[in-house]
Amino acid sequence: MTLIVHAGAEHIDYDGLRQLDTPDPTSTHVPVPHHAVVDMAKFALGFYGHDLVEEHHAVTPDGLRYFGVLTLKSSYGTYTDMVGLRNSHDKRFPIGIAFGSQV
Repeated sequence: MTLIVHAGAEHIDYDGLRQLDTPDPTSTHVPVPHHAVVDMAKFALGFYGHDLVEEHHAVTPDGLRYFGVLTLKSSYGTYTDMVGLRNSHDKRFPIGIAFGSQV
């Protein structure tokens, strides 16, 4: 997975995500830690019976923007289901989630 690494982001593992600083909230913006976005997605997917088989994470060098891909085992054939995640602490874009498949 190239994620956004081609544009200057860097691969990071889940433990590295947990160690990143999250900016303090302001009166108009409450940043959500990147690892919390991953945790919420994994919890919801697991709750509904999806099996996580692979995960990839990347952050920009300043740690303010996160991009991730979760690969799920499909119960409907030989393809895999994919979940894309994004988050930013600099208000560049909102938390995002996308679903698709990889043949």
